[in-house]
Amino acid sequence: MDQLEFADFPPPPAAEPAPAAALFPRAPRFKPIDRQLNVLRAFALDTLIDEDHPARAIWEFLEQLDLLPFETNIKAVEGHCGQATIQPRMLIAVWLYACSQGIGAAREVSRRCESEPGLRWLCGDEPINYHTLSDFRVDHQDALRDLFVDALGVLSQQGLISLQQVAHDGTRIRAVAGGSSFHREATLEQHRAAAAAQVAALEAEEATGDSARRIAARRRAAVERQERLQQALQQMEQHRQSKDTAQEKAQARVSQSEPESRKMKLAEGGFAPAYNAQVTSDGGEGGLIINLQMTQSGSDFQQLQPALEEVRENFGKMPAQTLVDGGYLSRSDIVALEGRTDVIGPYDEDGARATAHCRRRGIAEEYAPKFFVYDQNANRMQCPAGCSLELHQSNKTKDKIDHVYMARPSDCAGCSRKPQCCPQSPARSVIRVEEPDAVQRFRQKMAQPEAQALYKQRSRIAEFPFCWIKEKFGLRRFHVRGMAKAFLEMLWHALAYNIRQWMRLRWRVEPDAIMVD
Repeated sequence: MDQLEFADFPPPPAAEPAPAAALFPRAPRFKPIDRQLNVLRAFALDTLIDEDHPARAIWEFLEQLDLLPFETNIKAVEGHCGQATIQPRMLIAVWLYACSQGIGAAREVSRRCESEPGLRWLCGDEPINYHTLSDFRVDHQDALRDLFVDALGVLSQQGLISLQQVAHDGTRIRAVAGGSSFHREATLEQHRAAAAAQVAALEAEEATGDSARRIAARRRAAVERQERLQQALQQMEQHRQSKDTAQEKAQARVSQSEPESRKMKLAEGGFAPAYNAQVTSDGGEGGLIINLQMTQSGSDFQQLQPALEEVRENFGKMPAQTLVDGGYLSRSDIVALEGRTDVIGPYDEDGARATAHCRRRGIAEEYAPKFFVYDQNANRMQCPAGCSLELHQSNKTKDKIDHVYMARPSDCAGCSRKPQCCPQSPARSVIRVEEPDAVQRFRQKMAQPEAQALYKQRSRIAEFPFCWIKEKFGLRRFHVRGMAKAFLEMLWHALAYNIRQWMRLRWRVEPDAIMVD
């Protein structure tokens, strides 16, 4: 391969002389930033937010409600000395706006009142102490209930509540207490004794000078801890009554920091201290929350009737149709609500129990009770192998009769299918349930395609408020302790949710665009 010689390449072109601007570039000129500058600027407070801001809508909606129950205990009155108090309407608006913005801690609300435009506009650009906000949120239980019902009346007048179709469902929201605060009775008793000794020691301690306030604060904290432990021991007895076996009663645990909370299974997985919020939602265009209750039970069983009775008390009538999930219905519910509201939901209590019983007894699926044929004329059952089961006994309860049919041990002993049919007993037994007429009519109704189609609408109506409160409002864990205070915090969010739906559908909407049934 031939080598190239450098002489074969042409010489590089001569460089042109650089201009004078390139030899001496000019530096860019920027505006200085002086963060130590003191600025005194005049502005109109009303210009902080736009005309369609949610804070204006909340303030305008509260004008339609009766707020006098919040003013009953105000001591500052005209003609007497003393400092004027903050308007309840402003504190209500601040909390409703804070809930709608996902701000749940009183300290954070107080801090943002100095910077967030909506909160600055609502409180007139004046700071609010977090103690005032925290106390106001939980100190007006009856007044807040009345406010929620009053708001439902206003929303109903505007066509957002029809009660033609409602859905009832529950959601579990975590409590403040942690899982490590749950202890057995013996541990709680030890902690209570230690707290009582600490209270006695602090009461005997002499307070002098500047230490008086610190000792008084320590006394208050010790007394509060002793009261919580005493409440935990009281809740322990109540919690034991909900357990079935003696072993479960002995292993029962209660939180020493929040005795009313219970460990529940959460939708996102796992178990944690929580409360069960029961919500009834209207199936109208707004999907408004028309009732709210709070319970310690992790089960939804026996929660339907109290909720519907409260709806009837608030509106003067029962809903025309009620959609519920399978965990709510019982025979007593079906019998009590027949003719009062059209209940739509799955019900197979006996089938679920029979399936669980067969699984525990090792019975194969093809020998489940549903495969035994009942002979009404002879009043006997026939097993899949052709043997007869005679009536053994009948047990009557308040809402059903259990007829127990049992095969002869000699028939089962010589049957080749015994290992699959009754492996743990000498003879097979089957229970036939005699139900009230109302329950039988309900089963026939739910077998129809029309009822199944109606039930499919349940999730849309029931889950919509939960999506708003948990996802948009961020309420996945309460900020206050105790079931009563947790209920009030949930009620604030429910009222904020209803107002947001009113804003979306009615506030400053053209009358021609509103469709009222």
